[in-house]
Amino acid sequence: MIIAFVRTIILYLAVVLAMRLMGKRQIGELQPFELVVTLMLSDLATIPMQETGIPLISGLVPILTLAVIEIVLSYIGLKSKHARAFLLGRPTILIRNGTIDKNAMERLRVNLDDILEELRKKDIRSVEEVAVAILETDGSISAFPLQGGQSLPYTLISDGRIITENLKKCKIDEQKLKTMLGGKNPKDIFLATYSEEDGLHIQ
Repeated sequence: MIIAFVRTIILYLAVVLAMRLMGKRQIGELQPFELVVTLMLSDLATIPMQETGIPLISGLVPILTLAVIEIVLSYIGLKSKHARAFLLGRPTILIRNGTIDKNAMERLRVNLDDILEELRKKDIRSVEEVAVAILETDGSISAFPLQGGQSLPYTLISDGRIITENLKKCKIDEQKLKTMLGGKNPKDIFLATYSEEDGLHIQ
């Protein structure tokens, strides 16, 4: 009994340590691979907790290994846009300036009722009032209302990388973008957004 008690405490502390190393997130905010790691951690801790014949190290090593893997993948995703897209997916615009992207909805298997429900939660009464609605990588839908007829800006540069698809949507080529940047190197720009109303904003 005492052995089981001590093993349980040790495994509990190991799981708490692993979760702390992985960072703070609510369950609803976990990315798919983070959720998988969390579920695996609980299973790995349960087996040696119940089976006292299994060496304790057999439970601790996989738990800490998973935590390290999650940390490494998070770091790779932080440094590489392509790795981040592979691991987490990409946010997808479902509505822009009151117009629904039906192709995006079908591709992501999102139905209209789900979108309308999320809009109501944000006190938006109709699709026509939406500046942009985005399906985030964690499965939630973010929606922003139109304000004073203004549309939401496009991201032209993110973390030093030019978003060519948004340049096309804004009818801006790379030469014009360089002119708008006033000699600044795109690689040195963390974030640049553009809207017809407000022009180019750089951070």
